Amino acid sequence: MKYSKFLLLFIALISLVLFSHTHLRSNFNSTTRFVNDFEGDLNVYYSRGLWYPLKKTPYLETFSEYPELATYLFAIPHAALSFLYGANYDKGQYYLTFSVIMIMLLFASIVFLYNLRDKNKYLAFLMLLPASLYFSCNRYDILPVALSIFSIWLLSKEKYKFAVFFLALGVLTKWYLILLFPIFLKFYYSRYKKINLGMIYVFCLTGIAFILPTLLSGGIEALLVPYKFQMARGLNKESLFYLLKSILGSDAWFTIFFILQFSMVPLCLVSKIDSLQKVVKWSSLSILVFMLFAKFYSPQWILWILPFLILQARNKKDVVLIILFDFVTYLYFPVIYDGYPNLLYPIVVVKTVIILYLIATRFRLEKN
Repeated sequence: MKYSKFLLLFIALISLVLFSHTHLRSNFNSTTRFVNDFEGDLNVYYSRGLWYPLKKTPYLETFSEYPELATYLFAIPHAALSFLYGANYDKGQYYLTFSVIMIMLLFASIVFLYNLRDKNKYLAFLMLLPASLYFSCNRYDILPVALSIFSIWLLSKEKYKFAVFFLALGVLTKWYLILLFPIFLKFYYSRYKKINLGMIYVFCLTGIAFILPTLLSGGIEALLVPYKFQMARGLNKESLFYLLKSILGSDAWFTIFFILQFSMVPLCLVSKIDSLQKVVKWSSLSILVFMLFAKFYSPQWILWILPFLILQARNKKDVVLIILFDFVTYLYFPVIYDGYPNLLYPIVVVKTVIILYLIATRFRLEKN
């Protein structure tokens, strides 16, 4: 694809965000959040980033349930708008600035996916499907997604330390990316028959560098704030655990499901991961299993797995499945969640079946 076409894509994406925030603010005069989710997570991000204009210490003086890099991210629109307008800006300007940043990360993700695919590079544009676009604009999950894709690209260039550096940055935005770290290590070990201690040092030191300010300013209590919040979080109606709750009965299954979320880690450590294709396979398996057994499921998690499904797509059946998963996710949220809550249970069952099928097919790919 020529650079001019990438430029056109970039302009189109920015224009789309501007149009949606100016002309579609009311979501077609509907209570269903078809396009914008201003009173949802975007409002939470605005609140969690207020530590910057208020000149307060994150975690110690203001609450945040997110990792350090995510909490700093939420302050970036505040910082930019404060520089331009002082205190004279509103939530709408924050939301627009935030969405523009996220859509630029979506664009970067598409570019790297395009470069990572050896054939049918146009499949990278499946990142423009409705659910992917929606959650890229209204959530921040595209940041860890972009970092994960970039780290895979660096791995393909044999830039191992840089790969785990950006992976560590991703973990500091969304913890699920810790699942990829042992896969990266095993990839190096399978190829060179030795452990790359430098990768471990870089990964750990990057994490320490970002949590150290929190530790120094607020101590261990401040450091544990987001972890305590997430561990205390209950289940929601969209998780597999909720679907099986009446059968399982005991809350002791919480612990079992939590362990199962990480069940791919020991399996990947005893497997031979000697190609980039196997890195992608094990990454997708690890993320899908994590999503399946999570006690609290969020629809934007489709962004976590979509790039890996795109990298693995080899035929029309794979493409149709990606499109189906995306459209089912958009139907599930916001359409059914907001407008037809009585249909939430059936659509969650469909979503769960798709994830189970994707896991089964990844295992088949691994055997092949």
